Amino acid sequence: MSSAYIFSLAKYRISEPGSIVFNRIVHGCRTILRTHGVLTLDSFVTDVCVIRMAREAQAKATTAWTFKTGHTPFSRAYVPTLPQNHIRNKFLETKMSRIGCDELPQNGLIRLVYEYEPFVEFIRAVTEQETLYKISDPFAAVTVDVLKNGQSQSWRYENNPYNRYKVMLMIQKPTEGGIFQYSTPLHIDSPLVEQHTEKVINEEKKEEEGGTIRQLRFEPGMLCIIDTHRCLHRITTVVGEKDRLVTEYAFSNNKGTKCSREKLLELFGRDSPRPTPYDRSDVMF
Repeated sequence: MSSAYIFSLAKYRISEPGSIVFNRIVHGCRTILRTHGVLTLDSFVTDVCVIRMAREAQAKATTAWTFKTGHTPFSRAYVPTLPQNHIRNKFLETKMSRIGCDELPQNGLIRLVYEYEPFVEFIRAVTEQETLYKISDPFAAVTVDVLKNGQSQSWRYENNPYNRYKVMLMIQKPTEGGIFQYSTPLHIDSPLVEQHTEKVINEEKKEEEGGTIRQLRFEPGMLCIIDTHRCLHRITTVVGEKDRLVTEYAFSNNKGTKCSREKLLELFGRDSPRPTPYDRSDVMF
């Protein structure tokens, strides 16, 4: 299948790494990501591609693993040396569903995006990382986050040891809700981060109201890159019969990265693949 069928190559030139136009686009993307902690690229994939991706995800959405987790805004365990009402010990709850990579069609468009090496190079260049690799995990390499009626993801920074950047492709908008909200950027290690986090969570004020919360405009086909070490973020509750569908592409700074068994059981409810094998050998561009 031609890469031009999947990606908006004329708009983003990801098939031309090193070219003058490619470098100019990357420079603009870097500036936005550095400034805001979040980068969005409209129509990164073609309209026909989005429609087919949505069908692939919808086919598995009803049987997606649903899980509920308790966490703090810093995605870390309770800190016994701090008071129970401290912001680092604030208990939040997330409930969502997830489709694993091995449940998606091997030659489906959702997974083909990940197999296109210029896409990986584009992400590496925009995020200004020396090395970037697709992870080797048969479950978590490519996933679809499914938020159904009543589900949401609470405020959090992410403590991903593999890579600080989350790469998402929007596939389907929900009937209502499911809004991606994020804070003005402040690094998780900043001495002001506790005060900043408490203000975001307790005040619940958007930027236009004098607060620090921003909202991401969600449109199918949009690529989103978020610096999860700098932006506190959440997804508001989904309302209605239409699910919110977002593909997440996982990367690491090291080769051969896989999730722990404990993490697999939490995120997918299993630690062994579905009957369909995970095989990249037949993927061609």
